[in-house]
Amino acid sequence: MSTALSASPAALARNSGTTISASVTAAGHLTSTYQWTVQKSASPDTQMVPVGSSATVSYAIATTKSSSGAIDAWLDGTVCVTNTGSADTQGLAISDQLTQPPSKSVLSSVPVDVSALPVLAAGASWCYPFRISVPAASIVAGATYKDSAKVTITNHSGHLGVPTGPTPRTTAVLPGSPAVVDGSITVNDSNGQTFNFASEGTASYRQSFACASAAGAQTMIENNTATIASTGQSASAAATIHCGAPTTVATTLSKGTIGQGTSASDQATISGAAATAGGTIKYYVYSDATCTTQIADATPAENTVVNGVAPASASITFNTTGSYWWVAVYSGDPSANTLGSKSDCAAEPLTVQPNDFSISADPSSLSLSQQDAAISSISTAVVSGSAGTIDLSVSGLPSGASATLNPTSVTAGNSSMLDIATGTAAPGTYTLTVTGTEGTTTHTTQLTLTVKALNDFSISASPSSVNVSQGASGNSTISTTVVSGSAGTVDLTVTGAPSGASANLNPASVTAGGSSTVTIDTGTAAAGTYTLTITGVEGSVMHSTQLTMTVTQPRTNDFSLSASPNRITVQQGNPASSTIITAVTNGSAETVALTASGLPSGASASFSPTSLPAGGSSTLTIDTGTAAAGSYTLTVTGTAASATHSATIALTITSSSQSSGITNGGFETGDLSGWSSSGASETVVSSGCHSGSHCAMLGSTSPTNGDSSISQTFTAPSGTTGLSLYYKVICPDTVTYDWALATLTDNTAGTTATVLSKTCSNSGAWVQATGSVTAGHSYTLTLTSHDDNYAADPTYTLFDDVTLTSAPPPPAGITNGGFETGSFSGWTTTGASDSVVSSGCHGGTYCAMLGSTRPTNGDSSISQQFTVPSGKSQLSLWYEETCPDTVTYDWALVTLTDNSAGGTTTTVLTKTCSTTAWTNVTASVTAGHIYTLTLTNHDDNYAADPTYTLFDDVALN
Repeated sequence: MSTALSASPAALARNSGTTISASVTAAGHLTSTYQWTVQKSASPDTQMVPVGSSATVSYAIATTKSSSGAIDAWLDGTVCVTNTGSADTQGLAISDQLTQPPSKSVLSSVPVDVSALPVLAAGASWCYPFRISVPAASIVAGATYKDSAKVTITNHSGHLGVPTGPTPRTTAVLPGSPAVVDGSITVNDSNGQTFNFASEGTASYRQSFACASAAGAQTMIENNTATIASTGQSASAAATIHCGAPTTVATTLSKGTIGQGTSASDQATISGAAATAGGTIKYYVYSDATCTTQIADATPAENTVVNGVAPASASITFNTTGSYWWVAVYSGDPSANTLGSKSDCAAEPLTVQPNDFSISADPSSLSLSQQDAAISSISTAVVSGSAGTIDLSVSGLPSGASATLNPTSVTAGNSSMLDIATGTAAPGTYTLTVTGTEGTTTHTTQLTLTVKALNDFSISASPSSVNVSQGASGNSTISTTVVSGSAGTVDLTVTGAPSGASANLNPASVTAGGSSTVTIDTGTAAAGTYTLTITGVEGSVMHSTQLTMTVTQPRTNDFSLSASPNRITVQQGNPASSTIITAVTNGSAETVALTASGLPSGASASFSPTSLPAGGSSTLTIDTGTAAAGSYTLTVTGTAASATHSATIALTITSSSQSSGITNGGFETGDLSGWSSSGASETVVSSGCHSGSHCAMLGSTSPTNGDSSISQTFTAPSGTTGLSLYYKVICPDTVTYDWALATLTDNTAGTTATVLSKTCSNSGAWVQATGSVTAGHSYTLTLTSHDDNYAADPTYTLFDDVTLTSAPPPPAGITNGGFETGSFSGWTTTGASDSVVSSGCHGGTYCAMLGSTRPTNGDSSISQQFTVPSGKSQLSLWYEETCPDTVTYDWALVTLTDNSAGGTTTTVLTKTCSTTAWTNVTASVTAGHIYTLTLTNHDDNYAADPTYTLFDDVALN
């Protein structure tokens, strides 16, 4: 539509001006526009390559597209204005508004830009374009919209003028469907490439950049931009390229070979780096030469490279032997245009050897007494690997001993001191093991410890009291005896001699078991009684005995008088005897006349001889006659010209009517009636006996301390000649410590015979032991079991069937003395091991072997009772002993008991331990007397030194 603009007639009359006409055209538009975004990236965004090579960068263009288009509607068109007047227009202004019929509500309005030709000359025309949007809420596809234009001008008077006629307007219809905008896009890249996207996605390309050698080390920044052609939206990505100088890494190990459990470290040296190069260094350890299996990261906590200098690696401990390889990796420093590198795997081998050592003891053998101590040096040495810490321990010590290692841990190559104290350990040979442990490696060395019984001794003076006149001298014998261990040297000293007197020992040192004489010279010592102390020292053991010395004024001859025995028990009507002994105590020997007093009525006494020189002896024979039973004190008086002395004898006469023989010898009363008991444990048991229901048990199945004994005093009835008993000893120890023993004391004759010598066996068999008795004599039989209270080996003994026997006199002469029967016929065997052998004998084919080539426990004995034929006066026998031990523990022994002389025993062969050829021993015998010959071999059951003895050719001459 078009219209003309003019002023009113009145206005035109008053003011000059112009007129215009206007028209408007419009077209409807409906679109759906998609929204796109674009991004660009470079990979890698930073890299470093050697000078003279190229770097490749991957660029990626990523686009996104909205899921749906944005709906937009508008009308565009022109408002055409014509100046129909004669003057130029003034103040031309145009606005446009939009309505949707039939509604008159304005949906939107916009000013129309008239800047292209703001003043129209008279008669001129111009079309001004416009665009007016349909609000989103009012958009209806296919709908009709009305567009109205308002055109105004200003007259010269300044009054507003409008076109003549109706307002210019037009209608426009929106399309039935929207037109799609940016359904696909084109992206132009600054590298000259074009990329089309119908949907969102990514396009990429690679671009190379050369690090020219001529340019040297430098940094290049390459920036590329991607732009959406339709919208102008763009994105850029930059890649930084460091053209760097190459480097090399060399490493140096702290050690090329180490021991198991020790540490090593590595040091890298970087060559070719810029002087200010930084970066980092890392260290790795591999178990293969190709460096593919990593077993440790040795990178230190602070691994920064400063000015091209790398720190050392962390220290790594290697607990497993083998070969290892180290690699150092340098990161490079882009800021200094310095390339990274790593060391060569094969250039850094490390060998880990097993830590091994040796151990030894010096000395490796010690021989000590009980309560002694010594030191052995335990030395170690490095065999392979490195010197680690060796923990030391010792085992195998016997009970009662101790050992201390100082120090208990050493570094291989050093030594420790092993201090051994034997303490109360039992004698024997022990193997001590010293163990050294370093990690999982263990070695041992052995030390042989021989514990000997503590050398101990006793010391005594005989006599223990001497009377010496002033100016005279007197003697006493100082005797020593081995108590335990072996015979060592005892150093003797004497103290306590009064002023003016002297005391000397000769010799001043003796072997234990020997004796010395102390000679006392009273000199000018004042009369009085003094105590001298004689001290013996053997190693750390010291004992002393005292000697009472009485210094008297010079006087005439004197003597001493004593009786042996000084206690006699005899049955009514029977005789008894005692030896009266005299000794010169001062001056010279005078004749001493003997008399007896205190005899009961009906008894008599006689001396043979009745007078004797001082220093001699006489036999006192007492005939009890019809004297009443009871206890009496006899006084024997010796009278000499210068002095008179006396001695007393306690005489007990028993009634001839008292019962004789053994009481309750089979213990069938179920108790110990008839017996006296003393010691640790004495009971009557009812199992395991020899015969009957009961037997005596001395000792216990539990350890006991010392002797367990029972005894009985009896008179041998007329016609009895022997004693018999049975015993069973359970002794898991050795005879050194535990034993069974039976003794028979002839109270009438004052002698003691051993019916059962100390025995330790564990055969579980009952064994008979016998002794001889004289009818009418009073005897005391003592049965003993000894246990050392050691928990591991309690010892006890069963005794049974104690009887007195009557037998015809034994045959005259020795029976089977050469053992040529090939057996022990004629002999009684007891103990551990008795056999007849046919090799190595003295004469003939056979001989007796007591003991064995293997260890035996205690005595092995044979005995024979015989009568000495008329014309025979000497016993002769041969023996050959094999004894690798000492007489303290093992021995051979031969005894001869004169049963016709009250059981007097002669030692034909004293305890002997040696390895000898055949040797002859003899003893005197009396024709018509009955004797018991006992041959014994004793072995302490120690495995290292079994002892045995051969006996042969026992004969009477």
